[in-house]
Amino acid sequence: MKREKTKCFTLMELLVVISLVALLLAILTPGLRKAKEMAGRMVCANNERQLLVANDIYANSWDERYCPPMMEDSRKPAPKKDEEDERKMNWLTNKDFRKYMGIDDKQVSKSNMILPDEYFCPEDKVARYDRWSEYSVLVSYAYNVAEWYYPTDVINCYWDKDPVKCCKNAGTETWQIGHKRTAVKRAAEKINFAESVDWWATWQKGANYEIGWDILGQVPAHPPWQPNYKDNADVYGPVIYRHNEGANFAFYDGHVEYLPKEKVYIEEEGVSPLKDATGMWYVSQP
Repeated sequence: MKREKTKCFTLMELLVVISLVALLLAILTPGLRKAKEMAGRMVCANNERQLLVANDIYANSWDERYCPPMMEDSRKPAPKKDEEDERKMNWLTNKDFRKYMGIDDKQVSKSNMILPDEYFCPEDKVARYDRWSEYSVLVSYAYNVAEWYYPTDVINCYWDKDPVKCCKNAGTETWQIGHKRTAVKRAAEKINFAESVDWWATWQKGANYEIGWDILGQVPAHPPWQPNYKDNADVYGPVIYRHNEGANFAFYDGHVEYLPKEKVYIEEEGVSPLKDATGMWYVSQP
């Protein structure tokens, strides 16, 4: 019986096919990576829009004032077991803000500074994937507190024994009071929320990528290992440029914008340390 010959690829043909597949992968991979990065950036931007909407609703309910970054009252008694600690409450643990975000107490602990999983940036390696926090802070976004925070060599109201009196003496609003709508100068140019690994973000010591992001990248603000943002070069309130050396920023007028790091932190000779060169961080300044 005559056997029919089976048609097969020759070794040369297989090598040509493999080479073509490898070439196609080399061409397509950067495009796919870029598309994935853009998709993650869009999800992240949408999360920040939700924060802006919640803060706008908050202002509608609270005499035209936005949610304060931090409320602190040391006069309140320490909480009993299973009670909420209301001596310190930042925007993440603010009951009304959480309500406007649609976050209930079953999703996350009332006392922890944590947003639900759907509010994590897809590119956030710390909160979304590492899931580690020393101070119960698991977030991808931070409130701009540049006008409430000052370098220690100038004044730092938050750590003062009497922060309300301290800030009043300095002629500035306190952590207990959010910006009033009418006090926000050029709302389309003023940052409300930024990408971070902590609940607060600053300009001078946080947005400075040269002493922060370029050295540390995506590490927790307070990790159990070194180096970290808390102890490295006195970096506080870090901005995390996790999207191709840039980040999304939510502005008071309601829009979200992607900005490369070089446009977020600009330091000019002769500019006051309490007024950044970008004009984006100090909300009540013209």
